[in-house]
Amino acid sequence: MSIEALEKAIEIAGGQSALGRLIDRDQKAIWAWINTTQKVPAEDVLKIEEAVEGKVTRHELRPDIYPITPAMDKMRVTGGCKLNGEIKISGAKNAALKHMCASILTDEPFILKNMPTTLRDVKFLTQVLEQLGVTVDLDHDKKIATLHAKEITSHVAPYDLVRKMRASILVLGPLLARTGKAHVSLPGGCAIGGRPVDLHLTGLEALGATIELEEGYVKASAPEGGLVGAEIIFPLVSVGATEHLMMAATLAKGETILRNAACEPEIVDQFVIMPPSQR
Repeated sequence: MSIEALEKAIEIAGGQSALGRLIDRDQKAIWAWINTTQKVPAEDVLKIEEAVEGKVTRHELRPDIYPITPAMDKMRVTGGCKLNGEIKISGAKNAALKHMCASILTDEPFILKNMPTTLRDVKFLTQVLEQLGVTVDLDHDKKIATLHAKEITSHVAPYDLVRKMRASILVLGPLLARTGKAHVSLPGGCAIGGRPVDLHLTGLEALGATIELEEGYVKASAPEGGLVGAEIIFPLVSVGATEHLMMAATLAKGETILRNAACEPEIVDQFVIMPPSQR
């Protein structure tokens, strides 16, 4: 086992206690892996790799059980045969994640079928939504996700959760539209820069929101009476910004028009799940 790789993972996580929380282990276990001959169990190696987003790999931590396999030089496909048969297509992740965020907009149960429930990103977003008060039930056998935002209990999506998946920023608009305020960490923490979320934020401002960036968080508040519909022209086409503002606009007063909007299949899906009265 590589102690150097484990120490690197600990540093990335923010300390032994922080890494322990991420992988559901106490600090004593982490200490033992570093200071004794005890090796990190295989299942914990995978959890560590996931917790630090692959910045330390399983191959680095336990090369004895996860050796690096040689790269494949080529793949040869021999044709000449007619393709036939049936396969079941899983629901698209890019659509599923945005639909999960849309559950914040209603206090009614929200059921999504043919969901890719076992994906890591779905698990991460589930943690974010549960932080806000949404109950989430993932039925892996039936591929059904049942979400119920009966009551929003928090308007804060913290960095520790949002950092795991960039799409988590999409809870901002629905949360703001539903409760009138939202504090959501930027996926990159304090490293704001010219991030693509600029289109999301300027769009929300066009709907009347007040946006402040403070210590890596987007702190948004709606005007008294809620968001107000507007005509928004995107300077460039953005799938994420289009989906985000579609969700925020569903609870805004009046009509919202998005110009130069994205038209990908997941955009159409997002439109279909909206209540007819709000399309």
